[in-house]
Amino acid sequence: ELDLQKVMELSKDPEVYEPVSKFPAIKRDIALLVAEDIQNSDIIKTIKENGGANLASVNIFDVYAGEKIDLGFKSLAYTLT
Repeated sequence: ELDLQKVMELSKDPEVYEPVSKFPAIKRDIALLVAEDIQNSDIIKTIKENGGANLASVNIFDVYAGEKIDLGFKSLAYTLT
């Protein structure tokens, strides 16, 4: 048996919703060639600090170091939304 009154009492906080955007999100991928000692977290921090109000998220999706990349460097690829 389920006491709906008790369930309703558990959720006293009103639901807060964000309106659906009139414009769909735009995603862009970028790849950066950086020195091996550069940290991913530093790059993400810099992108977020300079991305402006429309930048919603930054996600890394690829790290590559090897053939066709100069010694001491790596390629980091990000999706910006």
